[in-house]
Amino acid sequence: MARFRRLQYHPFATAITLASVLLIGTIAQARIETIVVHARSLEGNLLGDSADRQVNVYLPPAYGESAAARYPVLYLLHGYTGNHSLWTGQGYFSGMDIDAVADDLIGSGVMPPLLIVMPNADNAYWGSWYVNSEVTGNWEDFIVRELVDYVDGHYATLAQRESRALAGHSMGGYGAAYLGIKYAETYSVLYPMSAAAIDMETFILEVPVSGFPSGPTAFLTIANWDHFPGKSFTDWVAKANVALAAAIAPAPAEPRFLADMPMVEEAGEAHVDEAVFERWMAADPLSMIATHTEDLRRYAAVRVDCGDADDLIGQNRNFSAALTAAGIEHQFEDYPGNHTSNVAARMKSVVLPFIGTHLSSYPTVTTVESASWGRIKIRHVGGM
Repeated sequence: MARFRRLQYHPFATAITLASVLLIGTIAQARIETIVVHARSLEGNLLGDSADRQVNVYLPPAYGESAAARYPVLYLLHGYTGNHSLWTGQGYFSGMDIDAVADDLIGSGVMPPLLIVMPNADNAYWGSWYVNSEVTGNWEDFIVRELVDYVDGHYATLAQRESRALAGHSMGGYGAAYLGIKYAETYSVLYPMSAAAIDMETFILEVPVSGFPSGPTAFLTIANWDHFPGKSFTDWVAKANVALAAAIAPAPAEPRFLADMPMVEEAGEAHVDEAVFERWMAADPLSMIATHTEDLRRYAAVRVDCGDADDLIGQNRNFSAALTAAGIEHQFEDYPGNHTSNVAARMKSVVLPFIGTHLSSYPTVTTVESASWGRIKIRHVGGM
């Protein structure tokens, strides 16, 4: 398979080519483009992160051969400390090569041709957590609105919710759950993988992480901003909590983190700050199920999975149980493995086949059933 990277700059969704394209082989071969999309929603963030975001876009074999062809899209979100290249072999997943996997699945007929869009959500705190924040920027708006609008405007997509999926791992699993619950009008297939903080109360109060200060203690192990440069994994769990705090409980006047932490230290012990705790719980995907039940019922398919040796397994089981209690049809699997093991293999054996099976590869047909007194009744008919 021929592979290349094309770097483009797209301020305000206007494409300007910055680097030439080298094609090896025929146009029928799949390829990945690396583009840069300017995110107005991230301008002026208090971390000083660039609003120009790199995005990897997988284009399936034969893309561009037919002017009439349109494709479904998977939006794939990376985890904490990762970036847009995590899915193409440059990160903490052993053996991950999303384009080779997609090529094989499409070529064998297991998955229909589709685009895979992989944005870079890294920031000064090592991860945006994909939500709107006056400190980190409005990542939610970028992912759900600006990026979707850009992709639909510049690629041959089926620009309809029936043909969009949202998936992610760890921090990206949180993003998939949080955004998926809120924006069922945008996506129709949802797949959080090994999601962190998907059950926020457990994440704050109980989650153990092997070899690291965790739970309440983790919030007290980092002193200030200066711990972040260099991306050392020392106390990375505490750093992930700070990044999450800046996303869901921003506090620009707070000098240490620009965020409010749900735990405070009293006499050397961690105690819950009830007011801040409630702010964190407002961004809890598990709690959101009760207030977005009808939205979740709109999904064509929902699947959640997590390794049975993952420190986050309890949260993900709780999330699945809450979906079941709310009557939301979904699949859940706890498979053999830890937080990162087997993820690359499962992308081929489980994740992408599931998504491909449930995404529509046909345009939704809108018909007019009747019209009277200026009112038109619309009926949406799914594709073949």
